Amino acid sequence: MYSNVRPFVTLSYGQRLCRSRTAEGSNPTWNEQLQLQIQSQFGDLREDLKISLFDELIEQQYSDEASDLYQRVQCNWLGEFRVPINSLLASRKFEGCIELSMPKVLVGYKRPLIDSVTNMPTDQYPEFKEAVHLWFYLSIEPGGGDLMPLQSCALACAEKPELQQYLGDRRLELQQLLPQPQRYVEPLVCTAQGKRVCLTRLLDAVPLPPAAVPSGENPLEICIRYVSLLSQLRSYDPCQGFRGVWLDNQSLLDSTWCSVKDLGVLLCNYMLSLGLECWLILGVACPHGECSFVLFRQPETAELFFVSPATGKRYQLQDVHCPLRRIYCVVGKDNIYFNIQTETRVSMTHFNFQDGACWFPLFSRRVPAPQSGVQKLDYAYKRSYELSQLQKQIERKIMKKISAWRTTRKTIWNRAFQPRLHKILCDMEGLSTFSRGRYDEPIFSEQLEREFPNYRLYGFTLNFAYTNLAAISERIRTSCIHYNHDASVEFCVAVHLHAHANDVLSVWLFLLSMVPLVE
Repeated sequence: MYSNVRPFVTLSYGQRLCRSRTAEGSNPTWNEQLQLQIQSQFGDLREDLKISLFDELIEQQYSDEASDLYQRVQCNWLGEFRVPINSLLASRKFEGCIELSMPKVLVGYKRPLIDSVTNMPTDQYPEFKEAVHLWFYLSIEPGGGDLMPLQSCALACAEKPELQQYLGDRRLELQQLLPQPQRYVEPLVCTAQGKRVCLTRLLDAVPLPPAAVPSGENPLEICIRYVSLLSQLRSYDPCQGFRGVWLDNQSLLDSTWCSVKDLGVLLCNYMLSLGLECWLILGVACPHGECSFVLFRQPETAELFFVSPATGKRYQLQDVHCPLRRIYCVVGKDNIYFNIQTETRVSMTHFNFQDGACWFPLFSRRVPAPQSGVQKLDYAYKRSYELSQLQKQIERKIMKKISAWRTTRKTIWNRAFQPRLHKILCDMEGLSTFSRGRYDEPIFSEQLEREFPNYRLYGFTLNFAYTNLAAISERIRTSCIHYNHDASVEFCVAVHLHAHANDVLSVWLFLLSMVPLVE
């Protein structure tokens, strides 16, 4: 195990990178400004801006001459946070406390669990988490300019003229009560069919993924996981915002590509199919900007939770680390509630929708909200293709890329570790849900060290939705595992693909570097 961690942070986009100074200890403070030059047209910016955490390891090296001493520096990747560049261009800035995405298994390091450092129950203190947080301020200069919203007013509207007139009158009343004008969200939105409909029509019980049928184990967790694996568009265009295009479940699931706001609609509809009490939240979150979250009530405890559809993570309402920054409105199946509270902090927001001092209901008993008519209620999912050849192709691609990046060193591949890594990866998809999301790397690390006591090991798992081979190469290159310049270092890679309906693939990678111990 590595000890005395010396962390530093890097900011990278594409091939450009800048880094902070090296700090000492597991609770570092940098207080630095990092600047990254990006030269490209706004329309060509589609990658993620990456904030990565590394551990700088310095080893003393001795030569044959007793008087010669030199050092070798190795940087071990520990985790990252990705900001879609299109979201930063639209929002201009992000600030606050973020939760880094850490590998499920991190070999070579031991992370203390909450139970070992405190005797306080974690369910009563949601701020105590087995996670790594970073406080940051991120801005871009010059900004991308305000995107012109889609001029959807000229589109045909599926609602009756009387309802359109009613919504116009309610808007005038609402604008007198809103603390900030930007909280207003147009209730008539544009669909993929080119017509405007009321937001409440988007919420409807839709068919569940095959793995989440009622006879399946924990269908809610399966639905959340499935939605989080759908690919998110990275283009800088007005279709991503609330005034953009809203997809129905057939358009979304047939293409498996969508904006973050569409993920929330789909997840909310899955929860309605499971009989849960839930609402769609429209607001601003880090790092997606305008997006949707889901608010649902746990049946067993009647407690309310936020769910981020893009990541599948669950948050309590008072969780100060929740990425949801502002709430504009809450959409239910039978009403839309606009947030008229002066309090902007989500953790301090009241969620009693019957309180007229906090929430402005758009509809009433006299004028009920229109329902249904948008989603395809008899949607049939498709079975995924056989994945063995793709899995082998990904493995060969990774080995070829790492060897090519190490241009001045010979790359040695040790396949003795591969069966053990494959076995670990096969269990990872089941550990990726909220209810079984505890980190288990102490178990896996100890097993690997017992089986291979003659090596010093460092490695980690990566998990993401499959899009193409280039995206996989970019993920591995960002981890910098190929920068190990030890003359005797060896590498091992294992790949596991887990198929969901409609060819939605969860990619699990295990990258391991090993150095034989000198006796």
